[in-house]
Amino acid sequence: YLGVQMAEITPELRQQVNNSNANIRITQEQGVVIVAVQPNSPADQAGLQPGDVVESVAGTAVQKPEQVQQKVSGSAIGTPLEMVVNRNGQTRTVTVKPAALPEQAPS
Repeated sequence: YLGVQMAEITPELRQQVNNSNANIRITQEQGVVIVAVQPNSPADQAGLQPGDVVESVAGTAVQKPEQVQQKVSGSAIGTPLEMVVNRNGQTRTVTVKPAALPEQAPS
């Protein structure tokens, strides 16, 4: 569990985000963009932000949210996982420590 909501970049999504007033610019044609970050989640603690485009996880290039999820699911809880993200045209490496999925309170 990282605590992010992701989406695959499409021309429509890119236009929608770039035309919004969210102060986020997506310049890539394809890839996985982080749409939301849960407060106090491993992703939040690592400094990931909405609008970050995930380029690779643990050294493997990713193009679809499912690929990111597979890499996270295949990693050990608490073991640092390197993610390369593009934020507003700048590439940066972020180390995130996946956690156990929080228990949902019964509704």
